Amino acid sequence: MGIKVTVRFIASLKDVAGTDKVVIELPEDITVGELLRKLESEWPKLRDFARTISSWGESIAVLLNGRETSLTDKVRDGDEVVLLPPASGGV
Repeated sequence: MGIKVTVRFIASLKDVAGTDKVVIELPEDITVGELLRKLESEWPKLRDFARTISSWGESIAVLLNGRETSLTDKVRDGDEVVLLPPASGGV
């Protein structure tokens, strides 16, 4: 039996993914890092974007249920993962 997780793409990641939110079905006992690899396989532009600016969890913030997370943390049914690109601009 699988789990459902909501993934939100913020700012420029929304443009890269072509959507601001997706609900994805995953196998149980999956980590944040495994989820990100699955997203990269389904949206190659996300992989390219992440590699261009650095990598997941470094320049791109990954939040699990509103909190910073490790790529080894487990994702559970009903969780929300938010992907935030680095801030740009300035004064």
